[in-house]
Amino acid sequence: MVQKETEFDAAKEKGWYTAFYRYAEYLRLLTNGAVNHKSLYSLVGLNGRYVSSDNPQIRKRCASNLSRLLHSTRYAADFRESYANAPDVFVLGASQLAASLLDVTGMDEAALVSDLIEQGFPQLRAGLLSEISDGRIEVTAARLDGEMELLRNWVDQQVSSDASGCLLAVLTSFFFIMAFGHLEEGFANMLVDASPTAVLTSEDDSAAAPSLRACVMRAVESNPASIENMWAIGEEGSFCIGRYVDCDAIETNGLVSRRHCRIFRQGDAWYVRDEGSRFGTAVHRGGVSVWESGVAGAPECFPLAFGDCLVLAGQVYYWFVSLQNVERLLIG
Repeated sequence: MVQKETEFDAAKEKGWYTAFYRYAEYLRLLTNGAVNHKSLYSLVGLNGRYVSSDNPQIRKRCASNLSRLLHSTRYAADFRESYANAPDVFVLGASQLAASLLDVTGMDEAALVSDLIEQGFPQLRAGLLSEISDGRIEVTAARLDGEMELLRNWVDQQVSSDASGCLLAVLTSFFFIMAFGHLEEGFANMLVDASPTAVLTSEDDSAAAPSLRACVMRAVESNPASIENMWAIGEEGSFCIGRYVDCDAIETNGLVSRRHCRIFRQGDAWYVRDEGSRFGTAVHRGGVSVWESGVAGAPECFPLAFGDCLVLAGQVYYWFVSLQNVERLLIG
């Protein structure tokens, strides 16, 4: 691993720190060069069919173009165009890649899935986050990590019974993440559950147990069935919502303050604190407002219960639920 990190650090100094490069380099090292940047690109890249052309002039020209492509964020636009032309391209590419990895590494499907999740994804993530400075504004660490937490939990439950399906899902997801910066919406919704209401209505009003990780769901409206995004929060973590780019959930609504509110864990409970927002934060429980910032006598921090709805500026809704409950739904 020291050698791998040394090679990755050297690549970073050269500006070769894209998600494509990091992921391809991980695969190259995993397979001792049998699967490399060129072969990976040929699976889903728009002009991949020319990479192994019999014409040496075409190969030379493609090699030069490929080198520039994989060292810049332009590969993502190429992948997106390829996907638009043939929506099944990532699945087909993942199928071919799975066959190659199994053949070359000698690993079984479950072991390969584990290596991809634990070793491959961190490399892909590091490269993807570095692309933000190059204009990948659709990439956010909070969404990426939240979705990968769900994918990891799903894999843990499914791999013993369907290792082949998990391998294909992970490889397909990695192609999609490189292209779009997040999981495919339909697959992500399946991981959360087709009906987020089932998560919310199954929560009780008891205080959030300290042993449970939390999950924040962003809704279009007060109806919990309108969930459009979600994030996982670790037991010792905190979660900030606002319009600043360094917030965990970045809002575009002009009534939301730059740092509007923060959810955090202290001792045996989760709390919400308004960060001095202009239009305030409220907590609704069972359809009734139980706390509102800025009201005389209201505590600065309010203890949350799973199933609470946070209302920002009177019109932006976030549901606070237990990640364990989400995981139970995935098992079912």
